[in-house]
Amino acid sequence: GSTCQASLVIVHNHDDDDQPTMSLVPCCVWVPRGAAKETPDRVEVTEEDLQRLAAEAQADLEEAAAETAASNPAAAGAAAAVVTEAAAATAATPAAQPDDDDELAEYNLDDYDNEDEGTVLDGAGMAGLTYYGSNKEDPYITLQNDEEDIEDFTVEPTDNLIVAGRVDEMLSELQVHVHNEAQEGFFVHHDCMLSNLPLCLEWLDFDPGSDKPGNLVAVGSMTPQIEVWDLDVVDAVEPAFTLGPKKRSKRKKVAGHQAEVMGLSWNRLQRNILASGSADTTVRLWELNQATCLRTLSHHSDKVQALAWNPTQAAVLLTGSFDNSAVVFDTRAPADVARWVYGSEVECCVWNHFEPSNFFVSTEDGYVFYCDARKPEVPVFTLSAHERPVSALALSSSVPGCLVTASGDHSIKVWDVQNNKPVIVATRNLDLGPIYAASFCPDSPFLLALGGHKKELKVVDICESGAVRRQFSDRVSAMPQPKATLTANDPAEELDDYDEDDEAMVAAAGGTVLHASDNEDEEDQSWVDIMRQMQITPSTTTVQQEQTEAKKKAKAKRKKKKGVRVGKR
Repeated sequence: GSTCQASLVIVHNHDDDDQPTMSLVPCCVWVPRGAAKETPDRVEVTEEDLQRLAAEAQADLEEAAAETAASNPAAAGAAAAVVTEAAAATAATPAAQPDDDDELAEYNLDDYDNEDEGTVLDGAGMAGLTYYGSNKEDPYITLQNDEEDIEDFTVEPTDNLIVAGRVDEMLSELQVHVHNEAQEGFFVHHDCMLSNLPLCLEWLDFDPGSDKPGNLVAVGSMTPQIEVWDLDVVDAVEPAFTLGPKKRSKRKKVAGHQAEVMGLSWNRLQRNILASGSADTTVRLWELNQATCLRTLSHHSDKVQALAWNPTQAAVLLTGSFDNSAVVFDTRAPADVARWVYGSEVECCVWNHFEPSNFFVSTEDGYVFYCDARKPEVPVFTLSAHERPVSALALSSSVPGCLVTASGDHSIKVWDVQNNKPVIVATRNLDLGPIYAASFCPDSPFLLALGGHKKELKVVDICESGAVRRQFSDRVSAMPQPKATLTANDPAEELDDYDEDDEAMVAAAGGTVLHASDNEDEEDQSWVDIMRQMQITPSTTTVQQEQTEAKKKAKAKRKKKKGVRVGKR
C-alpha cells in the first residue's frame, strides 16, 4: 500500500549517503479550546525512575535481540553486540574526578554563586559600573525572562492545542503546539519522546479513574502497543497508561494486537471505549477504565488502518482495510455487516456529521467514494480526486459540505459536496511533500492542520481563498477574516482559486464526478429500518429525526407536484 503507514519514504542525507534519514509529520490531531489545563503539571523525574526506565530499555533490547537471533541467525552477532554495549553504558557509573585544589583554590569557585550582589568594577573604562549575578538582581531590568516563560507555559481558554507525531531522522516524538487564532500565535509548548515511529493519533477527554474530563492522546505506532499520554503533564518520560502487549509475542497469546497499530477512533458517545485497527488484520475494542480488550473483530483479511465511530449511534463502527473494502456494523451484533468493495486499498474513512447515515472513503488509487449506510454496495457518488493516494480526508466542523482531500501528490483540494453534487472549489500545492495528515479545527470552520514529508506542522486557513469565501459564505453565521498560514518558516500563500466556468481546469485538477445518484423521487430506505435489519436498536432521538425528515420530504413532494418552488436558490 502507499499510505503513510506503508510507504514512508526514506530521504537521503546528502552529507552522508550511508546514513538514510526520515523527516516527516505522519499524524496530527486538534484539542478543543478549554480542554487543557491552564497551568500544566510538571513531572519531577527521580534517579529511581531513570534506573527503572533504563532497565526496561535493556530488557526490550534483549528481547529484540532474541527475536532477531531466532528469525535471522546471521544477524544475531550484531544484535548481541548492541545489547552488550547498551548494558555496559547502563551499568557504567563514571567516577568523580578530583579537583586540582592547588590550581583552582585561588579562584574560590565554591563561593562563586555567593558573592555580594552589585560588585563594583574598577577596571580601565569601567569605573563606577556595577554588575549583577542575574537579571533578577538587576533593579534596572523590569521584564524578567521568567515572566515570559510563565506566559508561554500557560494555556489560555482561547487556545487550541495541536498534537503532532513527528519523526526527525532517528528521533520520534509528540509535539504539543499552542495555536491562538485571534492572536495568530503558534508555537511548540512541550514534547514527549516516543520509542517508535507514530502512525496515528486520537484525542480523548476520558480520564480513567476520574469523574472529570481529561486531556489525553492515544498513539498508535510501529509496535502492537497503544500508548496514552496525558497532555496536561509536561516533562513526562512515559505514557499515563498503555493498552495491549509491549512486544509481539509468539510464545503466548496476549490480549492485544500482534502487529503495528495503524488506526484509532475514540467513542465520543460511550466515552470509555476506544477502537483500534492493526496490521494484524483485526479491530479491537478497548475499555479504558480497566485498560483491557473487550472484543476482537475480524471482518477484514488485510491490514486495517481506518476507523470511525458513528457520531449519533454509539454502537455503530465504520472500518476500512487494505483488502479494498469498508464495512459498517453494530459492535453488539458484529456478525451482521454491510460491506462496500473498491478498486484499491482504503486509505481513510470518515462519517459526515451533518448526515450521520453517510460516510466518505478514500482509496490508494486517488478516488473518494461517498456512501449511504442505508444502501450497501453502491456509492452515492465517486470522485476522481487526485492522481496519487488520497491519504487524508477532513470535513469542516461547522460548514456543511466543506470537504478537504489531501494527497501524496503534494496538494490539498477543497470541495463543496452539498446536496450530493460535488464541485471543486480550490486547490493548493503545499511545500510539505506528500501529505499524510489533515485535520480541521473543532472550534474554527476553516482552519486546517497538515502534516507531510517535512518535519514541520503547518496550519492553513482555507478562507484565504476568495473562491472558498464565496462558495461557503451563506453557510456560516459570520464569515471569518482570513488568517495567515502559520509555520515556523513559511510565509502565507493564497489558495489557488478555480473558475467555476472553466471545466477544463476542473478536469485537469482531478475533479471528475464518475457517478452521482440524483433521482429525487427515489424512495430512500430509512436509517431506522436499516438499523433494525442489522439488529441495531435505534435511539429515540434517531427515530424522531427520521420521522421529522420523512414529514419534510413528503411535504416537499406535495408542493413540487403543485408546481410550488421549494427551497432556496
